Amino acid sequence: MFSINDVMNDGLLWIDVETTGTGEDSLLLEVAMQSTDMYGMIMDSGCHAVIHHDTVPDSIMDDTVKDMHTRNGLLDEVVHAGISSEEASHLFREYVDKSSRRFDVMYLAGYTVSFDRMMIQRMLPGTIDDMQHRMVDVTALNIIAEHFLHDFYKKADGKYTDHRSPHCIQMEMDRYRYYISGIMGMDMNRK
Repeated sequence: MFSINDVMNDGLLWIDVETTGTGEDSLLLEVAMQSTDMYGMIMDSGCHAVIHHDTVPDSIMDDTVKDMHTRNGLLDEVVHAGISSEEASHLFREYVDKSSRRFDVMYLAGYTVSFDRMMIQRMLPGTIDDMQHRMVDVTALNIIAEHFLHDFYKKADGKYTDHRSPHCIQMEMDRYRYYISGIMGMDMNRK
């Protein structure tokens, strides 16, 4: 059977961030990255870091975000552990370089990947700035499936995340693989 990887050697760099919110004053709290091929096959163990902040002001978080990141332990980890933004930039730049060498083209991928890209570029400059401008955002697949493929979406949407970056990436990669298996099984010649 013909596969896209018979003619193309493209890959995906999955990214996810956790932040104090979506505003311009939001802080980056956690970042995870994972390299896969276009089928979603994991290529390595990925890369993850919690970004250290001496304090996280309540004024830049609404109650929902504060409760969520208190419950999942991220705020405590940010203040009492984590690494500096400079260390994180270096760590993730090395991971991006290593991952990119596997493929001819590598696309950023994830859920609301434009926001995640913007936060990484703003808070960890130089990390992903030279990545391909085209991105694979699972949000679009989720919206299409939710509106037009109700039963299919219900099967793909059974996961829960605790809003920690590695777990969010895993959930979205699972959804992506589910959608790709459906697309590959379609009869494209059917009218």
